[in-house]
Amino acid sequence: MTEEINSQSTDICTAITISPDSTIVVSGYQSGVIRLWNITTSKIVMTLEGHKDKINSLVFTPDGKNLISGSADRRLIVWDAFKGDLLKILRGHWGSVTCAAVNSMGTILASGSTDKRIKLWDIKKDWKKIRDLKGHKDSISKLMFSPSDDLLASSSWDHTILFWNFDKGEKIAELKGHFGPVFDMAFSIDGKRLFSCSSDGILKLWDVGQRKELKQITSIKEALSSIAIHPNGKLISWGAKDQLIRLYNLEENQLKKTIKHHETAISDLLFTPKGDSLITLSQDGDLQIWSVEKLLEVEEPGFFAKAKEAIKSGGVKQMVGDMWSKSIGKILAPEELKQNEQLEKKMLEELPSLISVMKEGEKLQIKDLVDRYNCTHQLAEKVLVQLLKEEKVSGSFNPFTGIFNVVRESPSEIIQIEEDESYDVELSQTCFYCGTPLELNAIICPSCNKEIAHCPVCKLNIDFDDVVGVCVFCGSKGHLSHMKEAVKVTGFCPVCRKEMDWDTEITPFTRKPKKET
Repeated sequence: MTEEINSQSTDICTAITISPDSTIVVSGYQSGVIRLWNITTSKIVMTLEGHKDKINSLVFTPDGKNLISGSADRRLIVWDAFKGDLLKILRGHWGSVTCAAVNSMGTILASGSTDKRIKLWDIKKDWKKIRDLKGHKDSISKLMFSPSDDLLASSSWDHTILFWNFDKGEKIAELKGHFGPVFDMAFSIDGKRLFSCSSDGILKLWDVGQRKELKQITSIKEALSSIAIHPNGKLISWGAKDQLIRLYNLEENQLKKTIKHHETAISDLLFTPKGDSLITLSQDGDLQIWSVEKLLEVEEPGFFAKAKEAIKSGGVKQMVGDMWSKSIGKILAPEELKQNEQLEKKMLEELPSLISVMKEGEKLQIKDLVDRYNCTHQLAEKVLVQLLKEEKVSGSFNPFTGIFNVVRESPSEIIQIEEDESYDVELSQTCFYCGTPLELNAIICPSCNKEIAHCPVCKLNIDFDDVVGVCVFCGSKGHLSHMKEAVKVTGFCPVCRKEMDWDTEITPFTRKPKKET
């Protein structure tokens, strides 16, 4: 399903693109080096050297003859994509070149920078600079021409998206609605819609003609970093800081796949022009190529679907005889059960040595073991508890917090499985309604049985003693500063969307924890 491109180098990949014919993957690196790979063989076919700093942007001309690279060295370089010759160096930006785009006719190059400016270059007139576009108040993050070439869209760290008439150099629209830097954009195939994602964790859909927001497709707690539209126009993929890649069917309005493979935040992703592959890049430079067909394959039916089919076919006895593992939520075949047992054995052997080198007072979280061994939470907890009971590790474990504390005193005195929820561990969340300490991923408060309150702007938990702002119209709650900033930027409530005044119609109050009597 996945293929990894590895340059066998410690240099970190920072930018990617694909040739118009879907045969060559181009990767740019922290050092300023650019490599061209054969997508079929994963072999390097060419290495380009000319930049003095990190590569931030790579783009082909529509005919595939030229490759343009933008770098933190403030320059753009035009390359002969077939021969590897350096054809032209474009200078003029005062800051790092962060993004570049070429229109579908292959006549105009647009470049953006941390200097807050967009520059237009005439490709047919030897890459001569045409004009500057000024309007953003912070670094430019993405540039994109509409499919019909009638406008240029730019996104920025100033939380906005601007539409430009690039022939006249005029700003024609400003889209506001995100509460953080807008990192990426993508036009629909017909150019009538625009998708955008931001550090606020929201993926928005905009009507290009009416210059207004249509809806939010998704909203998560982590920042969204990149989005890509499949050439068929029916599928969209996005990457996030949570290391996950998601595929969403736009016609069905349904999330089709969630991929967890990268070990750090996703920094970029794109579909090949043919639509057969998805290329993903994470912040540690890990570059992966995925088969879209295999990603969208229908997964094997779950336990209950199998049970229903077994009843219909009279195979109940065989079905009941299968082994069910609650820890991983699927029916285990004999070979899978054997693999699970082997992993448990490996953890039981390795963890005592690992914990023995930890310092007094160090904490080991269950999720660290899950990540390290690629196992379930239940298996990690089972192994840790078993090691404690057999006195093979020295410390204490609290299942409520999922934290193991290393203690170097006599095992007979300190080895224990803690059940008391008052265990002195700093918890980062409390229930907004009753003040009960919460696990990090709690959905319902175990004390008052109310759903955990989250700020609609930052998506984080609202704690019991937080300073809260409330919309006077719909009563929605959020962190006061976030609610006010959201309304100040957009002019309306982030929940009910009613137009309002940020200063007078977000009601502030501070609730202090109740004093113990």
